[in-house]
Amino acid sequence: MTAGAIAKHHGLGIEYNDALRERRFGIWEGLYFHEIEQNFTDEFQQWKQDQAGFAPSGGESAYDLYDRAALVLDRIVADNRGSTVVIVSHVGPIRVLLAESIGMPVQSFRSLRIDPASLSCVDYGSKQNNLLLLNYVEQSRLPGL
Repeated sequence: MTAGAIAKHHGLGIEYNDALRERRFGIWEGLYFHEIEQNFTDEFQQWKQDQAGFAPSGGESAYDLYDRAALVLDRIVADNRGSTVVIVSHVGPIRVLLAESIGMPVQSFRSLRIDPASLSCVDYGSKQNNLLLLNYVEQSRLPGL
């Protein structure tokens, strides 16, 4: 919905890429934390100890998520130097990509708060990246950016 509103406002199309989809949680998919803790106690404790490295059965770790999403981000950045590009994704991919983009270890990704329909902005420079905006939530600004 967010991508659609932005694209419509600017008269642009949308390019979909599955590599930017949310992290796969396998057997935990669709469950709340209290349900995971209750039904998968040992795995939940492992995840609490290593939130970036642990992957539930059938799922992926935050590192796996980063590896697949970073390939797409690297291509987008390389193909669009000097341009503005909007990437619409989910909390997990946004967190891991932002963390890496600003030199923060991927394992610290949960330190970045990303609210639904928020804006974050990175200037991908030739020598360093600069975080210009993080988790901006003024809803009235979204459609036109």
